[in-house]
Amino acid sequence: MSPSTFALTGTTKPAHNDVSNPELDKHLSDIFLGDWPLASLPPPFWSSSGRQPRSPDEIGSFKALKHDVRNLRHLQVFIERSVNEAEGGLLLQTQSCALLAQALNRCQRKNSYGEILSALNAIITRLEKLGVPRTDNIYFLGMYYAALSLSVPALERFLDGYLSVSLWPMDILASKSLVNALLNALHYLRFREVSIDTNAILEIIEGGKQRRKKNLHDLLSWGDSAGPTTHRGHYLCLLARLKSEDLLSEVWRQTMWRLSPNTPPEMYQSTDYLQEVSERSQGILPGISEFKDVNTLLESEVLGPLLPRMAGEKEYLKLLEAQLIQIENKMGLSWDSEGLYHTNISDPHSIISETPLFNIDGDSTGYESTARLIAEIKALGCSRSVTDLGKIAEMLDEHEGDVIPVSLPSTKGQDVEYAWFPRYSSFRRSGASSSAEREGTEPWTPSTLGLVRVSCNSSGSPLERSIHVMQLGRLARRARCPHDQDPTYDTLWEETEHMVTWDRVYGQFIAVYVGPSDGHIETRIESRAARARSGIEAITAFSLPGDTEPVSQGDLISFIGNASMHYYIEEDPSPDLIY
Repeated sequence: MSPSTFALTGTTKPAHNDVSNPELDKHLSDIFLGDWPLASLPPPFWSSSGRQPRSPDEIGSFKALKHDVRNLRHLQVFIERSVNEAEGGLLLQTQSCALLAQALNRCQRKNSYGEILSALNAIITRLEKLGVPRTDNIYFLGMYYAALSLSVPALERFLDGYLSVSLWPMDILASKSLVNALLNALHYLRFREVSIDTNAILEIIEGGKQRRKKNLHDLLSWGDSAGPTTHRGHYLCLLARLKSEDLLSEVWRQTMWRLSPNTPPEMYQSTDYLQEVSERSQGILPGISEFKDVNTLLESEVLGPLLPRMAGEKEYLKLLEAQLIQIENKMGLSWDSEGLYHTNISDPHSIISETPLFNIDGDSTGYESTARLIAEIKALGCSRSVTDLGKIAEMLDEHEGDVIPVSLPSTKGQDVEYAWFPRYSSFRRSGASSSAEREGTEPWTPSTLGLVRVSCNSSGSPLERSIHVMQLGRLARRARCPHDQDPTYDTLWEETEHMVTWDRVYGQFIAVYVGPSDGHIETRIESRAARARSGIEAITAFSLPGDTEPVSQGDLISFIGNASMHYYIEEDPSPDLIY
């Protein structure tokens, strides 16, 4: 019984009898399916070169790498059959390893980043033992998956491998991919009950206190002071996240000297250095008021009091205006700059400047406006505080029955309109009792807050590729009114079977297909059923009236909702919450 046969059948039992070897079954299962520890370099899946060299007629089999390899078992069988001598090893690395990269990307649907990293280590070890020349591209793939896995030993191993075959820095796209992989992995740590020594990652980037010659910083496209400024803000964010000091200051100084009025707003996310930007820009922070998260900066206990002074008079006035707009939106008010009066945010013709700001119950004039609900969701939806998220849940209850128009990117030009129906929803799995409902003043829990995790596999599968959202209600559609805003148009709305949610990681509205609305959610969702029943994607980001930021579907949304045959929905344990 060969390992490749086990990979296909899952057992050592021969086809002609019922005798198997349980110990060997377990050993092979551990090799193929086990979780590789992040604290040590994962061992290869297989070590021997296997069969004899193939005939030239078999070279076409490498096309199978493009379509047929869909999980690591498929990949292992393919490598054993096709990579046994120099020719096979070189073919594997053709097209800058594009075919291998695509195959590994498909494997993400069934395997964790750690498992894919183990497979890559096995492949590269095989090439090294065969004496096949390696390209920098295959070592880059190793570094990329090591970054996604936050595996320090693997990142160091593949960094050394890269430097052994190339002395040239990575281009801007490769540098951005690697930095974003580290940023995303670190960002999702808050949703996982694991701890990682980030100091070790920083040492690999900086080279340690001795600043060893082999370090990741010198390999990135921003390692040279004359390198490109594009996406440098991502690198600054990574260094700040890892609590770098010397290198962060060095990269920041290089960035400062190259600032211009057209510098992207992402540069201002490294808030510890805004003072230096202000001094460099003659006492102003050009464009800081246009930064979409400027209110987060203003709420900082340290930065908030300093920001108005550093911004300069012109930007300071814009900052005040941004704060006033946020306060007004939360109260359901809007300011008419031409008429110089306040209106109800939902009705610009309703002038309320001459009416009391609060009624006898202490509610503002625009208290019932859906714009107030939207403003609170955008302000508090990514908070880790159960109190903040609880405010959103209570407001959803208050706004049940309202209709909020939405715009889906994939439906432009269609004779259909879509709307969000706000509704408070706790998380209830199909078949479960309704005990998850919150009673009175009971403490909020992830279940009663309606926190949901959407993954491409069931519990126990990798959580590094999950969408973390809060339920906000349901999505509905109807035929578009032939005459816009006809008050007599009363065609009934029909549910699309999507729940409307707020992405707690990236701060955007997302519709997730969950099936019929009966108060319970099925665990496993067939993504193909979504388009058949609703005409839209299973998972899609959308915008609301007045939104100026472009809608970003993101790789994760497309990967889970569209690239996979199915996905899983479960309660989000939310270890990040603060009670």
